[in-house]
Amino acid sequence: MPLQTKNKNLIQIFFAMIVIVIVFIFLTVPNFKEIKSLSQKIFDYRVYLEKLYKEGQLLKNTIGELKKIEPNLIKLSKVLIPQKDELNFITTLEDLAANNKIEQDLKINPFMESSAKDYKILPIELYFQATFPQFIKYLADLNKLDYYINIKQLLINKSSDASKIKIALTADTYWEK
Repeated sequence: MPLQTKNKNLIQIFFAMIVIVIVFIFLTVPNFKEIKSLSQKIFDYRVYLEKLYKEGQLLKNTIGELKKIEPNLIKLSKVLIPQKDELNFITTLEDLAANNKIEQDLKINPFMESSAKDYKILPIELYFQATFPQFIKYLADLNKLDYYINIKQLLINKSSDASKIKIALTADTYWEK
């Protein structure tokens, strides 16, 4: 009898172990798969968050650089002469000549398209008769204008009036489209 009881106890322990192993296999193995899947998702999400962080840092740097150059944007926007402001530009040149007591003739050539296609170029030719100091003052005043005027050619000749010189200035002006 003690052997039977002992066998019964061993059989019960054996079945209990089998039940525990079966429960372990059916409950933990699927969870291991889920844990592995969650681990992969967490890793993917971490990589995604790192990418977003780097993009955020890039955006932050870009915004910082934009804030540095924003004060110059107003200045840069004034470089191009508004298309509808032709008369004002001509009047400004005439006023500069009058203020410096210079005789000025202005020749405006047709607009040219720029290679950048963001602006137009208007070639102008200015002819002066003035003293050298008057002309230098005129150029200084011309340089103070907000507009970008690119002087391409400057010719200075003697005038019939010994105190004056003749000047021919060819320049490009830049206009909004």
